[in-house]
Amino acid sequence: MFGNKIHDLLTKDIPGKLKGIGTAYTEYYKAITYEKLVIIISGISILAILFITINLFLLFLFIGLALYIGKLLGSFALGFVILGSIYLLVGLLFYLMRKKWIISPVVKVLQTILYSDEGVFDNIVKVEEEEIHEEN
Repeated sequence: MFGNKIHDLLTKDIPGKLKGIGTAYTEYYKAITYEKLVIIISGISILAILFITINLFLLFLFIGLALYIGKLLGSFALGFVILGSIYLLVGLLFYLMRKKWIISPVVKVLQTILYSDEGVFDNIVKVEEEEIHEEN
């Protein structure tokens, strides 16, 4: 009789408890995914803005440089050909070194963001908590 009551108490709410645990895990993974997605999108946005700004700066700089070289050599077309050749060499260099200079660093950053056990903001919170404790 006593064993039946214990059995009934233990098994009565198991489906409800499992559902609650499943919901908690779902919400946890939603929050983690959202955090990581925000970090990736904000990083891409910052890089895109920097990329556009730097490219506009370099565009005008190199147009001026090509015109200057062309003026020195007596042919503006020759100045643009020389700069175009330099761009071609730099482009080939980046293509040959793409794995070391581009792919590996991007993979490392994404791996750090996506596969870290802690949330990315956890370190920020820890630093702020330590600063608060140091002030007290």
